[in-house]
Amino acid sequence: MPAKDLYHEAVKQALIKDGWTVTNDPLHIRYGGFDFYIDFGAEDLLGASKNGQKIAVEVKTFLGTSALRELHVTVGQLLNYRLVLAESDPERHLYLAIPEYIYDTLFETPFGKLVLEKHHIKLIVFDEQQEVITQWLS
Repeated sequence: MPAKDLYHEAVKQALIKDGWTVTNDPLHIRYGGFDFYIDFGAEDLLGASKNGQKIAVEVKTFLGTSALRELHVTVGQLLNYRLVLAESDPERHLYLAIPEYIYDTLFETPFGKLVLEKHHIKLIVFDEQQEVITQWLS
């Protein structure tokens, strides 16, 4: 099982504060002879505010030496997760959770916007200090 991201618990708390029930930590999917571990599976179990939605959330902080290199790896990872979710749990929507400063410095650039648009990446932007979600972008 992969190591937890630096902000793993902050995102978990932010999801809970936003009314989600974290049902899987991690969300494990076995498909085609491989094991996939998406950071979280969450659901609105009461179905009141989010119409019974199910989501999968991958957390990334982009703290390495090259944010662009990490973006390349992350996009590939998300595309693979989207494929296995479509086969094994098609009702679940995949989100990438990122801290606000990464949204501002990477995904608000023309290239970042292009990546989001062309790859149809859904974002959860969070405040890592307050452990709250500040934006849902899909």
